[in-house]
Amino acid sequence: MPNFEMYGFEENSHTPYADKIADFFKDRSDETDFVITAIQSKVYDYQATKQPFIRLVSTPGKRNEEILGFLQTLGVDVEFLELSAFFPKKE
Repeated sequence: MPNFEMYGFEENSHTPYADKIADFFKDRSDETDFVITAIQSKVYDYQATKQPFIRLVSTPGKRNEEILGFLQTLGVDVEFLELSAFFPKKE
């Protein structure tokens, strides 16, 4: 399950990006299970310039390349961390 972690966004400034991510998955029959995690944080570079970014955390899969291509169109920095495994909670 892809997890889109959003760092360094003020207040609700992550919302337009979260909406675009949801729209990306809206009409896809192959993948509808994802989470968006908005992490309240401040991210600055060495010149004290705000540097918000989106981190995709996901298990290996062919869809990651397509998702990363999409994320790079959003106009913010993107990181990618590949998980070796994901264990969903037991019902």
